Amino acid sequence: MHSPYRLTEEMASPSTTRRVAWMIWGICMSLILSASLIWFLEGGNLFQHVHIIWTGIAFGLFGTVGALIVSQRTRNTIGWILCAVGIGTGITDFSGAYTAYSMVKGHLPLPGTSVFNWLGNTVWPINWVLLLVFLPLLFPNGHLLSRRWRVVGWLAAILALLSILAGWLSLANVELFGKGADFWSSLSDNFNLLQLPLTIAALVSLVLRFIRAKERERQQIKWLTYGTAIMAVLIVGSIFILNDPNSPIYALIFDFAIMLLPVSIGTVSYTHLTLPTI
Repeated sequence: MHSPYRLTEEMASPSTTRRVAWMIWGICMSLILSASLIWFLEGGNLFQHVHIIWTGIAFGLFGTVGALIVSQRTRNTIGWILCAVGIGTGITDFSGAYTAYSMVKGHLPLPGTSVFNWLGNTVWPINWVLLLVFLPLLFPNGHLLSRRWRVVGWLAAILALLSILAGWLSLANVELFGKGADFWSSLSDNFNLLQLPLTIAALVSLVLRFIRAKERERQQIKWLTYGTAIMAVLIVGSIFILNDPNSPIYALIFDFAIMLLPVSIGTVSYTHLTLPTI
């Protein structure tokens, strides 16, 4: 007979943790590949097909880098955040493809369309808050700079929850105080936008961490900064140059820019600047 403590210890063993991480990666990749296949069934031109492939690669990199980090450092918070984003983006990608094929394009309704649509809308605010707030807030060692920064995390979590609830009300077309689905959908988007000041706060935390850090941690933050800066320049610059967010070229640039975030973190993790054990 194993004691409860021994059973818990075995469940949390490094080998089990690694299997969980790679299982998450497998689910993530299955969702992305399935979504890509559905998008391809819609037809389209060469730019659209390349966009589908690049989007799948960009989303898949989050789960891949996360699983690789966890396989080396099983308790690494940053690795688990990337795993969560990986499966989250996989769900939203599959949800969008499945729903579009079933409803938007006029095909025969597919089973479970409303469920997948609900799931995609539920997961999206979580992806948003993990990438914009918790990643810079906890990078690179998985800990807050100090306890005072907990308020940023709590506010971000509350806004994400409110966005999810408003999204549910929109999908259910709930009439409340004379407000319908459009109001709740707009409110959900506004809750997501309110994450931006918290993102700035998280970036301030990262700057302060850089100032106080030793050389090793500074180099880790530099790599993330390089990747994020290039990503921002590409996205913002392409908006001004192309002047058309719906341009297929903009979509390809956006996909490439998004890839830089997990790549920069993965580069840190698999050089001599390995993320510290947590």
